[in-house]
Amino acid sequence: MTTDPIEKRRLAALKLLGILDTPPEERFDRLVRIARQFYGVKTALFSILDEERQWFKSNDGMDAQETPRSVAFCDHAIRQDKAFIVEDATQDPRFRTNPFVTGDPHLRFYAGIPIREPSGFKLGTLCIIDDKPHAVREVDLDVLRTLASLIEDQLECAVRESSADDELRVSHLSRAIQRAQNVFLTSDNERAAFELMLSDLLSLTGSQFGFIGEVLHRDDGAPYLKVGAITNIAWSPETQALYQEVERRGMRFERLDNLLGAGMLSGGLILTNDYANDSRRGGLPPGHPPIESYLGLPVYSGDELIGLVGLANRKGGFQPRMADELAPLLQTVGTLLERRRLYQEKREHQRNLEKAANFDALTGLPNRRRLTELFEQELFEADQRKGTL
Repeated sequence: MTTDPIEKRRLAALKLLGILDTPPEERFDRLVRIARQFYGVKTALFSILDEERQWFKSNDGMDAQETPRSVAFCDHAIRQDKAFIVEDATQDPRFRTNPFVTGDPHLRFYAGIPIREPSGFKLGTLCIIDDKPHAVREVDLDVLRTLASLIEDQLECAVRESSADDELRVSHLSRAIQRAQNVFLTSDNERAAFELMLSDLLSLTGSQFGFIGEVLHRDDGAPYLKVGAITNIAWSPETQALYQEVERRGMRFERLDNLLGAGMLSGGLILTNDYANDSRRGGLPPGHPPIESYLGLPVYSGDELIGLVGLANRKGGFQPRMADELAPLLQTVGTLLERRRLYQEKREHQRNLEKAANFDALTGLPNRRRLTELFEQELFEADQRKGTL
């Protein structure tokens, strides 16, 4: 399984689109045929890159319906934004031993334009292939680029046609990701970024309550949750005081015998639509409104569980597929948490360096270097006030 954050988000967006392994559609086939006829090549494809394979949504000229991704030219094409051109694969060290070059269909020429799904991730390519070398400039591929753009338009139309709710989910998810990225890339206000993402998560899912937290560990190794953003639950005197405490110094959840703890211990998805009868219920603060349904979503950085998102009280309950739909935004949450962790580690390292440079390691008292700095500072201030030291 891939550990690349961008690739995880791309695969989640592809899964949400729901196009894999669907029947051929004339609206895509027609554009692929035009590409083949215009460039006079043996094959034209609208290919989609899954985690392990290259699958052809539209195929004009090739017998296979899919190939391993490991040998796909299109896998190289989606890694860049411009056209990917191989004029003669036998002369290219990346491809001359490729089985599609050394064997059937004896591929020589390839040109591919990345295709993006509605939220912006590159899902595959529109490509042309031939068994003869071709000398092609990027400007020669303007027609292929236009056809690729028309395929993207058709993908967006397909999303709108599938259902109004799904259309809103895709477009709102894309905007939520962009907003979160803009906030934490352009501002040092991490709390505002967390609160913005929580607001978007509640809106996207139709949930009443929620939180975003960082999973940390005590000295004995037991996990606990440090909350970065939580729904304002100030409906009673008890919760008003609790929320004010969260505002002032942050909140920690350390109990593991409840749904929050179950998510931290297992590192997996936690879902219940019958909270009242779930054996893992409990841990709510006094005065908190009743919980009917709960979805706990783990947040990872690589293979490490670094965060937890909790959502509660969605009309109609939660479904497991929601975790896949929210994966791109959860990855953004993970990026923010990791950024926060790296910043804290860097700040702690800087403090240790300053302490080592300015204080005696044995006694803990300021050393000569620090004394000199303090003395020079006092001299400067005395000079400023026209006084003496």
